[in-house]
Amino acid sequence: MGVAGSVTSAVSGTSVTLPDKGLTIVGASVRAHTVAGYLSIPIDGSKNGIIVFSSNGPVTAVANNTPLGIMPHNGIQHFHFTTTGTVLNYTGTGLSSGTFVFYYGTPFKDSIPLSDLSGVASAVVTTDATEVFTFSSGVKLTGIIFVPSGDPGQTQEQYSVSWASGAGRTVDVSFTEGSVVEAVSLDDIPSASSLTLTATHTGTNVGTGYLVLYYKF
Repeated sequence: MGVAGSVTSAVSGTSVTLPDKGLTIVGASVRAHTVAGYLSIPIDGSKNGIIVFSSNGPVTAVANNTPLGIMPHNGIQHFHFTTTGTVLNYTGTGLSSGTFVFYYGTPFKDSIPLSDLSGVASAVVTTDATEVFTFSSGVKLTGIIFVPSGDPGQTQEQYSVSWASGAGRTVDVSFTEGSVVEAVSLDDIPSASSLTLTATHTGTNVGTGYLVLYYKF
């Protein structure tokens, strides 16, 4: 298991050509980017797999060069799906000046099927008090993840969101700067087609981060 080869393409692009059809994509990373963001890969006509990436501030801008969000696996996000043709379509959001690296081979032990990363993203700017998500229909929420902006002026220490998940029930999740960027699993929490989360910032949020909700029907 692991990487057999890779192809690269600019974050600003929309597709990349693979050396053969029927390859299994086993992960992706991004390099030389200046801000955080995410990669979106179509799953079908209505769903997209969302994979987030953090960005560290420059040494001269952040105290002790503390990263604003630590990426696991040396920056390679582990997920997998098998291609049918030689063209892989994608969209990059944020990640200015970056280059995506798409890896193919045999899935890693901890790899996640791309279908399990079906998600909707919301841009988190300044001191947003709410984040609104819209789905094509009622869904079950399976996970939530936040990636901070990576702006060198960022002083936000923690970002928290909460929402009512049912009668007398509330979900409250916090994300701490400088921690590993990873999803918090949600236990198939039902949601209507529109969901509003209440957001709380500890410190000053600078630049644009991204909050992603993962779901299934």
